[in-house]
Amino acid sequence: MHGRVKVKTSAQKAAEKEAERARKLQEFQKIKKKLYEPSESKVPTFKQLLESTNEFLPPMADYLSQSSTLAYYMKDWPILWQLRLTALRRMATSKQEKSLETLEQELDLTFNCLVDSPKSYSTWAHRRNILKLIRQFDEEKGLEILKTEVGLTERMLMSRTEDQVENQGRNFHCWDHRRLILNALPQDALTEIQLTTKLIQTSFSNFSAWHYRSKLLNLEEEGVVENEMDLVLNAVFTDPSDASSWIYHRHLISNAPDSSTLTNILKSHEESLNELLELEKEEDNNNLENMPLAWVIQDGLAGYLNSLPIPRSFADVANLSAKDVLHLTLFFGTTGAGAWYLAEKLTTPHRQNTTVKLGSDKVVDTFKTENIDGKAVYCRCWKSAKFPYCDGAHNKYNKETGDNLGPLIIAKE
Repeated sequence: MHGRVKVKTSAQKAAEKEAERARKLQEFQKIKKKLYEPSESKVPTFKQLLESTNEFLPPMADYLSQSSTLAYYMKDWPILWQLRLTALRRMATSKQEKSLETLEQELDLTFNCLVDSPKSYSTWAHRRNILKLIRQFDEEKGLEILKTEVGLTERMLMSRTEDQVENQGRNFHCWDHRRLILNALPQDALTEIQLTTKLIQTSFSNFSAWHYRSKLLNLEEEGVVENEMDLVLNAVFTDPSDASSWIYHRHLISNAPDSSTLTNILKSHEESLNELLELEKEEDNNNLENMPLAWVIQDGLAGYLNSLPIPRSFADVANLSAKDVLHLTLFFGTTGAGAWYLAEKLTTPHRQNTTVKLGSDKVVDTFKTENIDGKAVYCRCWKSAKFPYCDGAHNKYNKETGDNLGPLIIAKE
């Protein structure tokens, strides 16, 4: 029909993917042959490149241009990156024109390769070698690029979705690259601590961020242990089954200096963890209580359904006894009533608050703090179109359900 986007079938998509793969393979083999075998082309072969000297340099720009296509297709081909590095070193040491510009273009090449394949070890290693070459060629320019490089690694490590957490937040190649880059720059522990805070708040399961944080903080500084204990306790309550926060919690307890403050913190934590343990036990008990029901559904229900005298044809209906008719009537009547009750429960709105300030028309809590500019109003009815911020949706919800939910207001003190 007109105006409707035609959706490709799986077979069409597979055929297109295979055709694209064949095209890339053909192009790859063509360029590889040109770089391996002598020809009338000005592009030097791998052998000519390795045998070149400062007195006789083949046209490196042509070689780099041709082999860059191979780099896109084979990001983890170490010998290719090594040969490109050899060509770039020849250019840099001979002070060829536009050497610095060519080195910066090589950084662009490795960046594009890493966007497509962020865990390519060979590409990360080649990028570091190029950064060293730039510093040797121009120290001031090299340090300027290194500072930009730190920002690049932060952008690659920061994650906003589960897929990005898996692909980027735990990318140890990127972590190692950042660490090695920072060794060449003035140390700024505060910036690194802030980065780990962002990563941990994005995903409490980011073990790399917890580990890096443990290497940065000085637990003997005033207030550090208290802040870290609060952070890790929040992580533990959010996801009790994740090991990363528990490992960091043990690190804090084992390495924090003995003091009365630590003793008080641990006592407070003991109460909180006991509360968490009780919640976990309650959940386990609920699971145990449901086990007999599961057994009935899996074993007893199957036998009962097999015993039902369900007629297989119209002729069998006439042969049903009064007992069979009663049996079927009870079954279908009970099933229908149960389905109606379940549908009613699922579709009818019900109140959420059953314990707090039930005599109030609306439960609104206000907290004041110095660490905020202005005022923020947060939704607690889960109905706001601007969640987590309140848009007044609780008013309609309260009328429909008889509830008395209201927002949380945080204002400046």
